[in-house]
Amino acid sequence: VVTGLVVCGEVVTGVVVGGAVVDSGNVDGVVVAESGSSSLQAAAANPKTATASVPFPRSIMKARRLMLMLMLPPTGSSVARHRAQRWRVPSLASSPCHGATVDGMADAPLLKEFIHRQSVAGVVAAVSVAAGGLDEDAILNQVFDDEWDNRALKQRIRHIAVTVRSFLPDAYPDALDVMRRAADNVDAGWMSVWAFNDFVEEYGVEFPDLSLPALEEFTKLASAEFAVRPFIKTYPERMAVQMLDWAHDSDYRVRRLASEGFRPRLPWGMGLPAIKADPAPVLPVLAVLRNDPSEVVRRSVANNLNDISKDHPDLVVQVLDEWLDGSAEMETLAKHASRTLLKRGHPGALQLHGFSPTPQVELVAATATPASAAVGESVILEVELRSIDSDTQPLIVDYAVVFQNVSGKGSRKVFKGIVADLESGEKLVMRRKISLAQQSTRRIIPGPHSVEIQVNGAMVAQVHFDVTG
Repeated sequence: VVTGLVVCGEVVTGVVVGGAVVDSGNVDGVVVAESGSSSLQAAAANPKTATASVPFPRSIMKARRLMLMLMLPPTGSSVARHRAQRWRVPSLASSPCHGATVDGMADAPLLKEFIHRQSVAGVVAAVSVAAGGLDEDAILNQVFDDEWDNRALKQRIRHIAVTVRSFLPDAYPDALDVMRRAADNVDAGWMSVWAFNDFVEEYGVEFPDLSLPALEEFTKLASAEFAVRPFIKTYPERMAVQMLDWAHDSDYRVRRLASEGFRPRLPWGMGLPAIKADPAPVLPVLAVLRNDPSEVVRRSVANNLNDISKDHPDLVVQVLDEWLDGSAEMETLAKHASRTLLKRGHPGALQLHGFSPTPQVELVAATATPASAAVGESVILEVELRSIDSDTQPLIVDYAVVFQNVSGKGSRKVFKGIVADLESGEKLVMRRKISLAQQSTRRIIPGPHSVEIQVNGAMVAQVHFDVTG
């Protein structure tokens, strides 16, 4: 995060860990602990770029990208009655750290629970001020109807936008004007601010001249990467020019939108089949942003290229080969952009990063224990390899779990293992725990499972275990 750190539901300038806020003074290695928890280490040379090791619940870790897209608002918000509560969830009990165990897996709230009444009230208050006064209680009562608890995250955001729209002027230009004034004063940090972008996505596609400048501003509150996609689909030529223009913007959040909104396979985003089939309009945007001073923007460029690589692998290898300039930043971008290709063992990607597609290794041992485990338990994978090359060789040792699925064909998921340089005759030992706990993104089904050990993308061993109900 460039201007703050998002941890346990708070966004501040400084360091926040375990629900406690460390002042943004000169932080040179501090220990912060939530009452009743083990100490958590956080260290940073600059408090605005602090890093921390925090036991996040799994649901929050899965959605960390979404949390980081919430941006700090302009200082001096005029919505005075919500100012004292800005940045905070209603209580620790509803924060992402509530109930987290040391490994961060227990009692994790769903991400949609961060769209709560206090959060929505802040948005409604800002809109009310901008509109010259609205019945805020009536708006909130309509938002929190009998179906609220059943709505998923994006359904909640859309419901907020639709409800607020019903209280605004009938003409879209007039209603959008109210929303733009409200955005200037809303307290950001709430996930509910996504309703501003959703408002434009739902009602403004027919008004690109008005809507695109609004998204340029709204993305500074929360990324407009989802809202911009209907415009890309409806006005492909115009949006290719617009995205390139945004790539030159002075605000890193707008520049990030130029890349993230243009991703062929944006998670949760509307599909862009034309871009997926031919990413040519995207490449000039990425070329502009590849050396961006913001790491957030460069990471988006890498994610975009990773999306493209799933359909056009050779193209991405060619682009990265042209971009690599010996800098550490470009090397990091290229490795992140190549992650899918490296897992798949794409020869060009492996060679681009100095890995041989034909690694010289000998399998010493590979086991998965116990041989049978119940759903909710775990299996320990142990692998021992020896280098048989006469020289030192760089190796990527990953493992792919083939989970049982309803079709019976199995679902293969590659997990990161170890990257190491092995000298001739040197051994490498990898030990990993494979969780069989049910997850929102993966259902564990009893039956035979297998683990494939791959080195530089080539499978060198396979072990098996059974999962019982």
